[in-house]
Amino acid sequence: MITRGETTGRDDVLAELGRKCARAALRNSRRSPGRVSVNGRVFSAAKRGRFFTTLPILGAVPAGRGDNSERVDLGTLPVDLEALRIRKNSRVFALRVRGDSMEGANIADGDIVIVDAREPRPGDIVAALIDGETTLKRFVARDGDVFLQAENPKYPDLIPLNELVVQGVVRAVVRTCDGRLSDP
Repeated sequence: MITRGETTGRDDVLAELGRKCARAALRNSRRSPGRVSVNGRVFSAAKRGRFFTTLPILGAVPAGRGDNSERVDLGTLPVDLEALRIRKNSRVFALRVRGDSMEGANIADGDIVIVDAREPRPGDIVAALIDGETTLKRFVARDGDVFLQAENPKYPDLIPLNELVVQGVVRAVVRTCDGRLSDP
């Protein structure tokens, strides 16, 4: 109930609603610490002490035909490694995707992939150097042979002639609606 003076202006109504919301939030936090209730649904509150790590975007990786392009610094990307279940001591970097060979895995041209420099398991999506060209594909091991497979039927499997070096395993994909991570 609003009890300010004889006339109640809009500012008084908003102030009273703000006080009621603050009291309700305080009551909820006392009942279930570490939980937040939104429209009747209860969520775990963010853990204290979590922080973002700034990852370098080391260039673009072709998701199509291989490319022998050099590493280029495209800025940085803040990420919460804990939320991605990546250990803090891992070597992690980001790459911008070029091409459409991984569209079956929901990785599109212009996306940013977060890559963990670790050994791949069969079925992992990897950033790899195959016979001197970089690419983003699915790592396949079959009958003692390893090769890279696109997630788009327009592209053939890539079988290494000389060398296959996996640079890391894709752990997450970042996509923005306008293709930019931030305003210039």
